[in-house]
Amino acid sequence: MAAGRRSPCTPGTATRAEKPTTWPTSTGGCPRRRELADFEEEEVVAEREVFRGRRLTVVERDIRIAADRVVTWEVIQKDDSVAIVAIDAEHRVHLVEEYFGATGERALCLPKGRIDAGETPAEAAGRELREELGLRGDLGHLCTLSVSPGYLSQRTEIFLATALSPDPLEGDEEHSIKPVTLQLDDAVRMCLNGEIHEARTVAALLAVARSHPTP
Repeated sequence: MAAGRRSPCTPGTATRAEKPTTWPTSTGGCPRRRELADFEEEEVVAEREVFRGRRLTVVERDIRIAADRVVTWEVIQKDDSVAIVAIDAEHRVHLVEEYFGATGERALCLPKGRIDAGETPAEAAGRELREELGLRGDLGHLCTLSVSPGYLSQRTEIFLATALSPDPLEGDEEHSIKPVTLQLDDAVRMCLNGEIHEARTVAALLAVARSHPTP
């Protein structure tokens, strides 16, 4: 099992969903803080596989949401992945333009890919950086993103890569990708006006712009 993956529910075995004890408190003292002690804990009571493809599996998951109510959710199980924000000494970000089959378009995004069996997230990030951009760099973990946790199990570990240098590695891409280099400020502007719209890319670029502003 790849590093960072959560073990799937074994059919017929109940599992408890993780949940916080409180909601965050707003700065103005508004009543956003809400104790959850009186809430029922969701419980996965059964799971059935309905489709298995090359890259994903679809299951039906029965979830007890109250003592007297069980609902069925359709869940896509997909391997966890990594994405890399590669920033060079000139504060430029190195992206790729690639084709997305589900939306039928070419779009700008971070270099990214799944975590292979036996790899750590950092190892996967280093490999993808070399395969997609022909670069290596100093890697630091930035954040973890869930795109659609209501139905997609995949989480993406975001890494920041600095001190970049050439070091290409042959990859296994099924379609052509085109490296694109932008000033970080320009990339952020493109996120805000919708020119860059892949969700993980937008979130990661905005996070880096906040934590590593242009000098």
